[in-house]
Amino acid sequence: MSVDKLAVIVITDGLRRDSIEAQSTPALDVLRGESVWLRRHRSAAPSVTRVCSATIATGCYPLRHELAGNKLCLLDHGKLRLLDVGVPSFFSLCRELRGHVLGVPTLAQRTEAAGGLRMYGNASPGAAYVQDPTHRGHVFHRAGSFGPRGELPQTEALNVSSDLAGDRAMTERFIDDLENQLAAVNLLWLGIPTRRSTIAHWVRPSTWKHCGEPMRMSLPFMPVSMNSAEKERTFFL
Repeated sequence: MSVDKLAVIVITDGLRRDSIEAQSTPALDVLRGESVWLRRHRSAAPSVTRVCSATIATGCYPLRHELAGNKLCLLDHGKLRLLDVGVPSFFSLCRELRGHVLGVPTLAQRTEAAGGLRMYGNASPGAAYVQDPTHRGHVFHRAGSFGPRGELPQTEALNVSSDLAGDRAMTERFIDDLENQLAAVNLLWLGIPTRRSTIAHWVRPSTWKHCGEPMRMSLPFMPVSMNSAEKERTFFL
């Protein structure tokens, strides 16, 4: 299936907006200069990965989408049980205990008839699977990849490492999908810079230059299909 219009969402996990500058992150700085820069945009609270992922997937705050933390306490046969949203098994168990994962439909559900969602993630499994807990679209993650019929075979799965090389390989495949126009909503969730051995390592400006490497790969693709009017619809949060 080929779709006519594409929405492209790129998330760099843990990258603060005030860390983007021409010298240390040139690719991201170029994209910001060609986009609508939303200076007053704020994250959902609590500002943790899986909560924010659910907010992106639904367009709702935690009070409505019902995923209020990276861990949740749910009733299991009359007793509270603490569950980690980052573990792949959370989703089937959550459905068993309360009947659903999210309290409102996701972008994958809402766009299913128009081309659906293809999501590539290299951060936590929970952040990826929250995007489509009902398996309406396609979610690719190194912990397991899923489509409308369940888990995908290894020949279709995302087999990458959890480092910069993995982000790069995942981005290459994401760009191939864009060129083939396989889905209406295309989401790329890069794991760098969050996954580093120490926070102190990332404080040094010289290390930030690596954040833009996967983005440099995607930038050459963008002008192929973006005219000046379309660039005005590119939002940088």
